[in-house]
Amino acid sequence: MFYFSMLVSLMVSCSSIQSKQQTKADFFESFESKGSVKQNFRLDKIERRAWELTSDEKTHGNYGLQITLNKGDKSKGKTERSEIQDPEKLGLDQEVWYRLDLKIPQEFPELNLRTVLWQLKQNGGNNPLISMRYIDGELSIKQRFSHQKIMYKPTKPIEPVKNKWMRVVIQSNISKTEKGFINIYLDHQLIVSYRGLSAYVTQDPKTYFKFGLYRDQTEEPMHMYFDQYIRGQSWEEVVPEGGFIIPDKNGLWPYDVKTLELE
Repeated sequence: MFYFSMLVSLMVSCSSIQSKQQTKADFFESFESKGSVKQNFRLDKIERRAWELTSDEKTHGNYGLQITLNKGDKSKGKTERSEIQDPEKLGLDQEVWYRLDLKIPQEFPELNLRTVLWQLKQNGGNNPLISMRYIDGELSIKQRFSHQKIMYKPTKPIEPVKNKWMRVVIQSNISKTEKGFINIYLDHQLIVSYRGLSAYVTQDPKTYFKFGLYRDQTEEPMHMYFDQYIRGQSWEEVVPEGGFIIPDKNGLWPYDVKTLELE
């Protein structure tokens, strides 16, 4: 069910950084004003005090986004969250690209508990279809769409993983059929290449993307930075800087598959 998907037909020329007016992407946000953030995102999963713009941490323009999570923020059951959500809910069986720049600061706590940095969800309340986690100093990717849980982890821990900007690009076709696929790039290196069923068969056929901090309850405060959230229909649209590299299968993260009950 898993195999490396060579994308040799996708050739992208390098270009200068484009502005919101220049890009053809379906959604572009570089966090240049609070008004734009309030207008473009759903903010019901984050406290008002938990997000702010910062001129000290950014990859584009004059500002980036800082998200903070403290004990009790938007708590539900045994979890806490500070997340902002792309309000667009998309149907299945269409190719969608997402791009997000993120930075974990040096002072981010090293905790052996679930901390999710972004997630692609399907309507219905079950686990994220795909998500990135940071647990005890290491990044991982979790995929879930049935009784199977698929965990992707790098062969060796990424060093350094803190105090540097990372770029995540996701190419997805979420489907209740074997025609689905998910490719994930980290800093232009393909780390996940999946093809097959990628949606919960019994859930509403709509998906949405959100990012920030979602975790199991803890006393520790934490914060991190984001910039350049873009949703489009191609690499060119979500990475207007260019820089596409033909994927190297040797960079794929190994995966482990477990069968569990639906949560």
